[in-house]
Amino acid sequence: RSRPANRGKSKFSVARPFASQTTLLLIAVILLWSCCGSLCDDEVLTPPVPTMPPTPPPILNTASPVTDRVFQLGFCGSIHDWSWPAVVAMVRKAFEAGDPIVPLPASALKRKVDWMMIFADTTQEEIMNGYIQMLGSRLREIQFEPRDALIGCTYSPVSEKVGALSNVLSTPMIGYVSKAGSLSSKLEFPYFMRTCSVSSEFGIVFVTVCSHFKWNSVGYLYEGYVAAQDAFDGAALTAKENQVLIKGFCFFHYPDEVDLGQQDWKTEMDNAMNSDNRVFGMFFTSNKASSVLTLARDVGMNRRVLLAWEFL
Repeated sequence: RSRPANRGKSKFSVARPFASQTTLLLIAVILLWSCCGSLCDDEVLTPPVPTMPPTPPPILNTASPVTDRVFQLGFCGSIHDWSWPAVVAMVRKAFEAGDPIVPLPASALKRKVDWMMIFADTTQEEIMNGYIQMLGSRLREIQFEPRDALIGCTYSPVSEKVGALSNVLSTPMIGYVSKAGSLSSKLEFPYFMRTCSVSSEFGIVFVTVCSHFKWNSVGYLYEGYVAAQDAFDGAALTAKENQVLIKGFCFFHYPDEVDLGQQDWKTEMDNAMNSDNRVFGMFFTSNKASSVLTLARDVGMNRRVLLAWEFL
C-alpha cells in the first residue's frame, strides 16, 4: 500500500495563508455576532455607562478617638495679602482658647496642633514654601514633619502648582482667595477646597448691575492671569445674554509688583480711555491696586465710572 502524500501534514497548509486567515476571521465574526445578538433584531444596544473618577480616600477620620499625635497644620501666604499673618494669629488664638468662630466638634478642639506659617516676598518663593511645607522632612536638611493639611495659597497660579503636589501626596489644601474656575475640577484637584467664590461670579454680577442701570456699552479692565480671565469670560457670556456690549482690556500679568512694566500698562489704559465706554469693571491682584488706580487717574479715567469688583 502506498502512503498518502499528505499524511502527517497540517490541514492548514503553509502554502495557503490566505485561507487560514479568512477562516479565523470568519470564526471571530461568528463569535461577535453570537455575543451581540442577531443583526435582524430590533433591540437597540445601549452605550456603556461612563465611569466616574475615583473618590479620594478619606482625609481624616473624625469618628476615631483623639490620639496623642500632633496634627501638622501649615499656612502658606505672601505679601500679596498683608492681612494673612494677622488672620492666622487670630485663628490660632481662638482655637487654643477653645472658642473658635466656627463651631467645631469637641474632639477636634482637643487635638494637639503644630502651627506653621511661612510668609513669602515673591510668587516663586510662595510656591517653593508650599512645596517645602508639604514635603517636610522628606527633603534633605528639613527638620519639621510634612504638613497634614495646608491652608493657602494666595493667587490661583500658585495654588494650581502647589495643588498638583497635594494630589500626589494626598494632602488636603484649603484656599481662601484662589478663585480660578480650574481649581473646581475634582478630577484635577481632588484634595483642593476653598472658602471663597469663583471669579467668574464677579463678572456676572458686574454685567447684571450694568444691565439694571441700562449701561449697554461697557469696558472691563483685567489682569492677564487665570482668575481674572475667568471673571472677564463670565462677564462676556452674561453680556451676550443681556444684550450688553462689553470690551475687554487685558493688562499683562506681572506676578510681583516690583516687576511691573508701567509703559505697557499705560498703553492699555490709554486704549481704554480712548474708547467710547464710560463704565468699566476691574479685576486685578491686590498688590497692583494702587498702580492701576494711579494710572487711571493719570489718564483722566477717574472722571468715569469704575466698578472695582475685585482687587485680589
